[in-house]
Amino acid sequence: MSQPRPERGGQPAMVHHPGPGVSTPGPLGPVALPSIGAKGQILTQGVIAGLIATTVFVIYLAITFAVTHGSPWTPFNLIAHSFWRGAPTDGAFSIGALLLGLVATFLVGVVLALIFAVVMANIVIGPLEIILVTTIVSNVLWVLGHYLIWPALDAEAAEEFTHLTAWLGHALYGLVVGVVLAVMSAGRRPSPRA
Repeated sequence: MSQPRPERGGQPAMVHHPGPGVSTPGPLGPVALPSIGAKGQILTQGVIAGLIATTVFVIYLAITFAVTHGSPWTPFNLIAHSFWRGAPTDGAFSIGALLLGLVATFLVGVVLALIFAVVMANIVIGPLEIILVTTIVSNVLWVLGHYLIWPALDAEAAEEFTHLTAWLGHALYGLVVGVVLAVMSAGRRPSPRA
């Protein structure tokens, strides 16, 4: 069914209204985006939360190490050194170490946020509880990672990474993941008090 729209440039524009049961294209005009469903939305929320939180984490590390150690490259060098022993363990710039450190950090950050998104979508808690759970669990994972897993991979790098900086960074990561997940899932979550 087409109806004339007000004239544009002397010609009436036609607007197409599909019949019943036919969805209209999305905000991209004639391009219809496929529906990803509830599971897809949860995974998308996890990826977005992971990318945002990991970006905040990376910026925090770069600024903190620049101020306390004189170089923003140190944390990424240390992370890279766990997988590539040729990476520097000081503040020297190395494009290979920077890229490896960033890729490893973003991979772990996004995977953890995906896990958080799936778990939070399957339990009925409010936004504040989501933020608290992700922040607390991130710190528990930091303790396990920083004191057990990382020393087993690379004791030198684990020891060089400032403990307080790492703890605060992981707390910040968990807080941001929780806030993003709580905001993105608002309106689709049942009330925990219902």
